Amino acid sequence: MKKTAAIVLLLVICFLLVSCGGQEDAGISAETIEAYKEQIANLEARIIKLNEEIAVKDSLIEELSQDERLVKEQASRKQDAESYYKELERSLNFNGGSQAYTQQGPLNGNYSIDRGLQTLDKVSSALDSFAAMTAMVKERGLLDEDELNTIGNTDESTQFAEFYNMPVRIKGQLMEQNYIIKALDLRRVLALYELGRAEKKEVDLKYNAFLDAREQYQEFISGTFYRDSALYAPPFYY
Repeated sequence: MKKTAAIVLLLVICFLLVSCGGQEDAGISAETIEAYKEQIANLEARIIKLNEEIAVKDSLIEELSQDERLVKEQASRKQDAESYYKELERSLNFNGGSQAYTQQGPLNGNYSIDRGLQTLDKVSSALDSFAAMTAMVKERGLLDEDELNTIGNTDESTQFAEFYNMPVRIKGQLMEQNYIIKALDLRRVLALYELGRAEKKEVDLKYNAFLDAREQYQEFISGTFYRDSALYAPPFYY
């Protein structure tokens, strides 16, 4: 458009100059020539203004083109992220029955950090009881029933079931929380990736970490059982 405007200006100037030259002999006055010059100056100013407007519009077109590219790139990244989100939404397999981590339902807060700390307190109490009992056995050689009751945690159900099940719960808590953290971390980086603020390789890194955590957790819940769970009505509080 700039070239077209320049050509139009040249043609107008040439036309006016030819007109002036052709009519000069016919007695064109100086006032007429000055009037032509003023018209040419006005045309030049008009063309300059048009060129400025064209430049502004070209700039707007460039900005719109960049915005369009950004929108297309974001849409492409969003489409790439769909497969990751689909994997995130895939449920774990809980078989039910007396299997560990099944009877209270998945991801319902049952294996929270507070419950984990409570279980650790029970484990510490059990270990302290065994340490105290061991010291007494070594000192006296034998223990009667009253002494065993004083020590605590020496009944058959506690030693057989709870001492086995409490570490199961602690391990499950750690593995479940690791699984949740990896899933949240993947969601975070996917959101950044869709906005163009994270690279694909970072998404893949977080994705692989999530898959590994889920595989470990799935293997645990598929093959780990509470001992003698029939003794305890659900929900279990080991």
